[in-house]
Amino acid sequence: MGRGRLRKALHRLLRPEVEDEPPQDLAPVGLLAGSRFAGLPAEQADLSSGRARRMMTFILDLGEQMFMAGTDTRSIEVSVVAVAASFGLSPFEFTIVGRTIIVQYAPQDREPQVMMRVARTVDSRDLHRAVKIYRLVEDIVQHDVELSSAERTLRGIKRLQPRWPWWARLAGRAVLVSSVTLQADGTPEGVLFAMGVLIVVDRAGWALARGGIPGYYVTFVQAALVAGLGILALNLEVLSVRAYASATAANLVLLLPVRSVVSLAQDAITQFGTLAAVRPSPP
Repeated sequence: MGRGRLRKALHRLLRPEVEDEPPQDLAPVGLLAGSRFAGLPAEQADLSSGRARRMMTFILDLGEQMFMAGTDTRSIEVSVVAVAASFGLSPFEFTIVGRTIIVQYAPQDREPQVMMRVARTVDSRDLHRAVKIYRLVEDIVQHDVELSSAERTLRGIKRLQPRWPWWARLAGRAVLVSSVTLQADGTPEGVLFAMGVLIVVDRAGWALARGGIPGYYVTFVQAALVAGLGILALNLEVLSVRAYASATAANLVLLLPVRSVVSLAQDAITQFGTLAAVRPSPP
């Protein structure tokens, strides 16, 4: 009798405790767990085919604008599900593949509706646009904003111009390239040369992009310009080797896809591995 109790006690002691995992919500609103919209109920409304299509179009526009702002995939997922739940678009399914968003509305006893949108974005991270979109999503979820009002707000976001003019952004990059040049053991003449190269490279990239050349080739041409101008200045003895090396290195650093790296790192951390791999690729 005592031996049996001892065996059971040892079995309980040595057996690893298996904690019961909380049941997973298979509905799309289950994806909101851990977000600021966690616990949002999936309201179901009796929607006509035309209104459902209008809501789906709005959701696709919203996701596209979030991609254009450089938003990470998890934030897009949370925003899409929260907006769909708030509008009563249920049963609702969606998926994000690369830069493509696919949504489906399939009520019982009715033909399902499927819509798709490809976000043809560039390497950008527009925080001003992102903040406007987050406020819109918050208003829809928390303050029951009507669809028509949300559509007007989103149209305004689409028309947003860069908060700073191109020359102000270029001036900021000139300050940055100067700082990097000095950190790379640069000289005063190297700083001036780096700023001049930056202006040439920036305007050349702008002109090539307007011609419809893919971003990869634009960056390739810009890097060739940086190297070529540096070698030319070195051969003409305009710069010392020290100034040439620091100015060239600084301009090449600024050509790195830093904004895409930030977004892909966020995707990788939130377990969107495939989408993280797609981020650096051209649209």
